[in-house]
Amino acid sequence: KAAPAKSTPKPVAKKTAIEAASSARTHAKKEAVERSSASCHEAMTTSGGRLATGLVAKHQRRWGRQRTFQLGLLVAMGSAGVCAWAALTRNFWLLTAATLVAGYYSANGSLYRFASVELVKPDFKERAISWVLAGGILGGVVGPNLASWSRDLLSQPFAGAYLALMGVAALSLAVMSRIPFPTLPGQGTT
Repeated sequence: KAAPAKSTPKPVAKKTAIEAASSARTHAKKEAVERSSASCHEAMTTSGGRLATGLVAKHQRRWGRQRTFQLGLLVAMGSAGVCAWAALTRNFWLLTAATLVAGYYSANGSLYRFASVELVKPDFKERAISWVLAGGILGGVVGPNLASWSRDLLSQPFAGAYLALMGVAALSLAVMSRIPFPTLPGQGTT
């Protein structure tokens, strides 16, 4: 009985296997970079907030809470607009820079709960802080849903979400403009 003939790999099959492995490796590297880059803008916003904290404090001593909060919302609108442009033009570094600048708004937002107690009578301070924190929780639910809904409004993913964020900041600016904040001790001296 004759032994079965050994099949030798054809050069084309060998080349295709190498190309497939190389392609898979390249795709895996690209996906790893995309995944690590995906949270970069969040890290930059947080870093920007930490860097801007002293600047926000200085601005509040100089101009008061209301003007500084309004400036923070204007920065939010501007940086969201730049983020939308960066998404549309697929410019990762512009997106990164814009989210760093957005940290100024983030630093302002972290002071809302403290400002709320200045607006109410002493008996309602705890309730005021609770309302601000509840608003933050509500924002944690509404925000991602708004981003999901508006994600594909424009040709590039997430550009529409940044435009929606501009709208939220504009609405917040209108509300903030109607709140009569008291003058801070030492305001206007720095």
